[in-house]
Amino acid sequence: MVVDGGGSMRHALLGDMLAEKAASNGWAGLIIYGCVRDVDEIGKTDLGYRL
Repeated sequence: MVVDGGGSMRHALLGDMLAEKAASNGWAGLIIYGCVRDVDEIGKTDLGYRL
């Protein structure tokens, strides 16, 4: 999935709970153009992501 947040740093578009849900639903990964939180926890999931 691609999430276009316009590069905004005002609100996080991805966190550990959403990443965990995506991974458990079999998603391969996400491309995020914006702010992400919980990067260390997301790195522990089986979800690929590109910031």
